[in-house]
Amino acid sequence: MRHLAARLAIAGIALSCALPHTAWAQEGDARATLEATLVNAVACKAEFGADWDPIVNDALSNLETFLTEEDPDIAKVDLDVILAELLADGKELPMTDALKDHCRTVMASGS
Repeated sequence: MRHLAARLAIAGIALSCALPHTAWAQEGDARATLEATLVNAVACKAEFGADWDPIVNDALSNLETFLTEEDPDIAKVDLDVILAELLADGKELPMTDALKDHCRTVMASGS
């Protein structure tokens, strides 16, 4: 569980740069936070390219770890559906000026 707490802390740091401030309304919900991080990272990757691969991969890994720790009996197919839907959401997320600014901030910080 300590491993998950560390991953959530790292995700929170990246999230503080990656998400528009309105998304912080979901701060208390770790799953929603991790899902939003993934969706935004995918949107940033679509806009800015392969430099975002490590961030998207980290977001995927963090969410997958969280989901499997939250529900150790989750079926692989269910996990794959959840992740596929979030990846699709990220590709369809409108790239606003605010999100572009956050994407640039994350890249500048080396997250």
